[in-house]
Amino acid sequence: MDNLNTGYSNLEKMMSVGKIKMSDKNITKALNIVMFFTVMCSWAGSTIINFDSIIFYLFSCAAPFLIAEILNDGEYNRIKPGKIFVFLFIGYTVTFLAGSVMTLRMGSVVLGLTYIIAFPLIAKVMSSSRKQRALIDSLANALIFNFIIILILSLIIVNPKEQAQYSGIMINPNTLGLICAAVLLALAYKIHYKACSCYYICTGAAAATLFFAQSRTSIICAVLLFVIMLVHTLRRKDFAVFNPAKVGLCILSALVLFSCVFYLSPLSNKANSFVYENCVREEVKEDARDVALGDRNFDRLSDTMSGDGDFTTGRKAIWKAYIDGIGISPNGDDVVPIVNGEKLELSAHNTYIHLAYCFGLLCGVFYLLFNIWVGILSLIRHIKKKDFISLLNLIAVVSYGMVTLVETSYNFATYIICYIYWLFTFAITIPDLGEENHNG
Repeated sequence: MDNLNTGYSNLEKMMSVGKIKMSDKNITKALNIVMFFTVMCSWAGSTIINFDSIIFYLFSCAAPFLIAEILNDGEYNRIKPGKIFVFLFIGYTVTFLAGSVMTLRMGSVVLGLTYIIAFPLIAKVMSSSRKQRALIDSLANALIFNFIIILILSLIIVNPKEQAQYSGIMINPNTLGLICAAVLLALAYKIHYKACSCYYICTGAAAATLFFAQSRTSIICAVLLFVIMLVHTLRRKDFAVFNPAKVGLCILSALVLFSCVFYLSPLSNKANSFVYENCVREEVKEDARDVALGDRNFDRLSDTMSGDGDFTTGRKAIWKAYIDGIGISPNGDDVVPIVNGEKLELSAHNTYIHLAYCFGLLCGVFYLLFNIWVGILSLIRHIKKKDFISLLNLIAVVSYGMVTLVETSYNFATYIICYIYWLFTFAITIPDLGEENHNG
């Protein structure tokens, strides 16, 4: 580890040249702006509206560099992640970059360079708990405000009767579900430090939207969050968060949203007609159907866990097809697995299998081991610190781990849960704020 810090010494001198001195107020403003657009860019290209842009992707990759610069005040942290972390991190990023170059995936090359450069820079500048709080607070604000935007647009534009599984303006209910799970994590953070009524209203709305979407993995993540938060509250004997009036607001907001979504949406028939006639993706139009409220399945999780259904919903066949094609060398985008004579989409619905197929076996193995080790480090950190930030970090890491098993989630530019994981790993898990800070 001394070698790592020695290697970073020259970097610290270079970083000190670009350091900026800002007041806490200006740092907060800058972080809020960057985080807001980062979160927005992660979902803007995944809506029912045909609005993809390379700008979204590039901004998401640039955001970690901007965050490092905003927090670069000349105070640097002595990073102490350990040799195993460094080995697995370098192993993953190098094999990912190698696979990207070999298959000419230039977007993945940009992603890989951001992995290996920007996130360690964030760890270096994370020299105080004040910076950690400012970063997490801005992320929480961004998640909440973006959720409100998604919700409002969904209510105005979308007719839920045309969606078998409610997804609002998002093209996939699982995407909406993961956003809701991330928002609930942000709200848990906000309520812990300030039990404001508006946060309870948003909690009810986010929980209800997650229920409407019926994204099973996201629901499991939300249940995990609730159980851990409940145990944490009971241990601290801080029952203020269970204020009956505020809990009542939470329940009321969920009920009101149910009525708005399934009885009033779309709020603007003109907006609905215009969007569906001029802007909606063709695949969304093809999948549109008339689903009455009484025909909706609001119990997908228990149905599949009861033994009557397949929890993987066909993913086993996809996993097998991808595993059969895995080798030491990566597969290009033109080499797609075939199941029952049909070409699959280039998504293995399992992060590690997908990485192993697209970027080579070693890449998938390294990322699996890296995530396991980050989970262990997050647990150790929480045992040592026993503070709320470390608990939140542990929940985020475990939740992301569950998502990676059933989703292709390695691209932080398009998966907000992945972005949270990488940000928390290098802003919370790795920095040792107990060590003396170091002037560049």
